[in-house]
Amino acid sequence: KAKIHSAVSAIGGLAKKVGVGVLVGAGGALAAGVAGIKSFIPAASEAADAIDDFKASMEFSGFSTDEIDKAAESAKNFANATEYDLNDLLSTQSILASNGVKDYRDLAMALGGLNSAAGGTSETFKSVALVASQAAAQGKINKGDWLQLVNAIPGGTAVLRDALQEMGAFSGSFDEALSKGQISADELFAAVKKLGMTDVAQEAAKSTTTIRGAIANTQAEIQQGISDVLTQNKDQITG
Repeated sequence: KAKIHSAVSAIGGLAKKVGVGVLVGAGGALAAGVAGIKSFIPAASEAADAIDDFKASMEFSGFSTDEIDKAAESAKNFANATEYDLNDLLSTQSILASNGVKDYRDLAMALGGLNSAAGGTSETFKSVALVASQAAAQGKINKGDWLQLVNAIPGGTAVLRDALQEMGAFSGSFDEALSKGQISADELFAAVKKLGMTDVAQEAAKSTTTIRGAIANTQAEIQQGISDVLTQNKDQITG
């Protein structure tokens, strides 16, 4: 079945089908509003598609509809409250879940919290999430994965290393422990949650005190609203 975004290339047709004009008023405001909303449609339609793909992937992995809905809602809420992309959050959740990580929802949010607290952005989050996904698949974190983290959030890796040491994940040389694959994925994830789920870290992820954060947060809310409209009217749009 065709993806939603392939069916909404014409803003006029879409506005007529889903009643976008209601959102932007009448008269001259309508034209300006539709033009503004048009810029959000590609990302919003991709988000709607991403949720469909996520549900299909999770169903294939054997998760129940109830669990899938809770996971999707968790990702949507976190995306709406932060600058993080819904596609990235859903993908991270799906990979972690398929590799047997039980608390994959909290871990995805903890990764976001750690990334933000360390001064990262939505772009560096992609690298942080990739490292977590690779660790989940391997069952451990190796030196190459760690270097990816250092490149993405250099300010956060020292704190994460200290947390791993305090938890007893390694003793002696950290580099040697990484080279020998002695630090398990479970240990890494426990340290990430310890740091990334603190109030300070979560507040950093949801901060709107910076211009970047405020703009991203507002864009996420608008994008999600359009995405919900597209999802609710999917049969009409693609029919």
